[in-house]
Amino acid sequence: MRLVAALLILACAPAGAAAPLGPPPGFAYETGDLLLRAGTDLDSDLILAATHGAYTHVGVVVAREGEAPLVVQASRNEGEGIPDGVSAVTPGEFFSPQRARRGLALRLGGPWPPGAREALRGYLLGMLGQGFSLREGGLYCTTLAEGALIAAGATPGLPRDRLTVPLLGGDYLLPGRFLTLPGAAILFSFGR
Repeated sequence: MRLVAALLILACAPAGAAAPLGPPPGFAYETGDLLLRAGTDLDSDLILAATHGAYTHVGVVVAREGEAPLVVQASRNEGEGIPDGVSAVTPGEFFSPQRARRGLALRLGGPWPPGAREALRGYLLGMLGQGFSLREGGLYCTTLAEGALIAAGATPGLPRDRLTVPLLGGDYLLPGRFLTLPGAAILFSFGR
């Protein structure tokens, strides 16, 4: 059980980097797009089994016209050059074959109110460098994403799932819960 608990700490943390998987040619990310992935390593397999979910990690896109999009995420052990905590990576790094066996991009429906995307972007960029904590109520990938949506004026009210594992038992927001947001549309997906 200690091994399972230790591996849950890595829930937002598959390692490695390489060529991207994911979007079709010509795809354009927008600020607020949610990217979900399932990792490629044994740790991710154990996390998937413990949570009964399809995904182990989520990040939020920050995009500005004329600039390359970034994915802001809260993670641990993400790989060389990517610090633990809240960091920004490219979509290609986020979906690299070493990090993602499957993934998807999700876009929330409906028009965004004036200033909402800017508020989301400001929240996420302001969180860069914050520490990672997979404790109940801590800052981990899904709570960062939920906080960004709340900053943008959304009140997602996403339910928590009870995990009963040693050292990390409690109520946690799992990545798959973002698929239940009203009006959310899958833009692309890949993997098994």
